[in-house]
Amino acid sequence: MKKNKISIFNLIVLLAFSAFVLFVAFHHEIYEDEGQSWLIARDLSPIGVIKQMAYEGHSPLWYFILMPFAKLGFPVITENIISCLFAVATVYLILEKIECNKFYKLLFIFSGGMIFWYSVISRPYCMIPFLLILISIYYKDRKDYPYIYSILLALLCQTHMVMLPTAFLLALDYYGYEFIKNKECNKKKIIKGLIIFFVSLIVMCTIVIIAKNMCKITESHNNMRGVTTIKEFFEQIKITYDDTVKNLYGNNSVPNYYKYMFVLILISILISGIKNIKQCIIFFSQFLFTILIHAVSWFVLPARAYLFTVTLFFWILNYKHDKNVYMKNYLLEISFVIIIIMTSISSYKLAFQDIKENYSTSKITAEYIEKNIPKGSTVICTDVDKYQSVVAYLNKNDYKFYIPNRKKYTTYVMFDDIWLNGIKREQILEAINELKKKEKNIYIMNQNLVLIPNLEYKYTSVRGTMKNFYPRYEQYTIYRVKNN
Repeated sequence: MKKNKISIFNLIVLLAFSAFVLFVAFHHEIYEDEGQSWLIARDLSPIGVIKQMAYEGHSPLWYFILMPFAKLGFPVITENIISCLFAVATVYLILEKIECNKFYKLLFIFSGGMIFWYSVISRPYCMIPFLLILISIYYKDRKDYPYIYSILLALLCQTHMVMLPTAFLLALDYYGYEFIKNKECNKKKIIKGLIIFFVSLIVMCTIVIIAKNMCKITESHNNMRGVTTIKEFFEQIKITYDDTVKNLYGNNSVPNYYKYMFVLILISILISGIKNIKQCIIFFSQFLFTILIHAVSWFVLPARAYLFTVTLFFWILNYKHDKNVYMKNYLLEISFVIIIIMTSISSYKLAFQDIKENYSTSKITAEYIEKNIPKGSTVICTDVDKYQSVVAYLNKNDYKFYIPNRKKYTTYVMFDDIWLNGIKREQILEAINELKKKEKNIYIMNQNLVLIPNLEYKYTSVRGTMKNFYPRYEQYTIYRVKNN
């Protein structure tokens, strides 16, 4: 009887979570990164996707997951549904397969990351909680499942470069223990598992190294440019830490009490690590690595900031398996409860705001194009990387999108030197003159006002985006190019 009650409880929780995230997802308007992922999967071949990763810095795994649906003509909301399904699967595994305090399970399931950033927002990050929970399921008996555990660690490498520390340290612990201490293990299986992980690690590191030279996003976000002293370096670290706290709080103005509480929580987590050095090293290596790469050449996104809560939950789930004699870590668990509550309020506000308002104006702009611009028309995009979210909502062959600085039709963005140099007025004028020779209906879509003659104003979505700490800036104005 008790088992049936628990199953009913789990079903209610699963249905409640699923209903909430899917409801928000169906009211969500995608932004540029979501559009970029979908268009790469839709408009490139598998080989083309792999080549494009040099300009993305990502593993192709997420794009290959999207590809069948994008190629078959599914609407772009499919990618948000896929992201939600990863989150729902994660919740199911937590409820049915994980041994943990029920209260802690509920806290994490309905945390800010899970109800929005790893479900509604469709990015590769949605795979991280899913894989960490799967790893947790096998963690206790991982020595009995070398292939499965190795594949899971290999896949964790392929989610996002930001997870390399956790994947590497878990692998180092596993393979190191099996080779050095476990005399009864099957060495052949362990070696094969190690090869699986090592290949994945090398592939991800290779992508990152190539992207460092070819992807110009890091160059445009080089936070260390001009930093020459140790003091300036640590000042940049502090700025990045403050940005992380802002993302978790959900406002540019963070109260002092929140900052102090966050510092106290970090200190408490560090002290609690005395009882479990291994998990403490994994957690803080991940946290510090994320802070460091943001400080050097990136910018903080909420999805990356919330990895703090995901990796902390991983610690909560697994520290009991690392000791021969189990000792409850009350300080760690109290810290977990407080930090989840502290970081979830802003995500709920954002989710409800997303339901009522436009997260970006990409969808309403695409709807305007479908209703008011003849199919087959050419749209000149005068912004280097803000048009993808509109294009992703439209059928592939209905409209043509022309990028002046590339002098060609395209849908997705390539973050190379051409992108870095931007689009100049002269290039737009040249594009108009060239396209007039072969195209009947020409339109211009932009975000920034560009003074171009012979344009007829048609539409604007400016001021159509919701006001929030983390606002989207996809706001478009459309003009028709006059024939004379």
